[in-house]
Amino acid sequence: MRSPTSSHFENVILFYVVSFLRVENHAKVDDIDQRAYSVWVSEIMLQQTQVATVIDYYNKWIKKWPTVKALSEASLEEVNEVWSGLGYYSRARRLHEGANKIVNKLNGRMPRNAADLQREIPGIGRYTA
Repeated sequence: MRSPTSSHFENVILFYVVSFLRVENHAKVDDIDQRAYSVWVSEIMLQQTQVATVIDYYNKWIKKWPTVKALSEASLEEVNEVWSGLGYYSRARRLHEGANKIVNKLNGRMPRNAADLQREIPGIGRYTA
C-alpha cells in the first residue's frame, strides 16, 4: 500500500507533466512571479484532490485569473464559485487571501524562499513551501 505522501507526490508529478504538455498553461510562462503563482495554485488544488479532478479546475481557474493580481481583484464569492466541487473551501479562501497580501503588501511579488512563503502566505506550510 502506498503512503499518502507517495501518492500525493506522484499526483503532483503527473499534474506537472500534463500541464507542461499543454502550451496554454506553462510553456509560455517566463516571469518567475507568474510561474510561482501557477505552481502555487496547482499545489493548493492538489491537496486532498486527485490530479484527474484538478486539471479541469486548474485550467478554468488560470483562464479566469491568469495572474495573482487578477485573483486579488476577484470577490471571495467568485473564487468559491470557481472552486465549487473541489471541496475544502478554506484552500480557496487562503489562495484569495494570499493573492491580496501579495498584491497589497508584497508589491505583487511572491516570496523567494520557503521560510518567507510559510511566514507570508496564508495556507502555505512546510510541505507546500
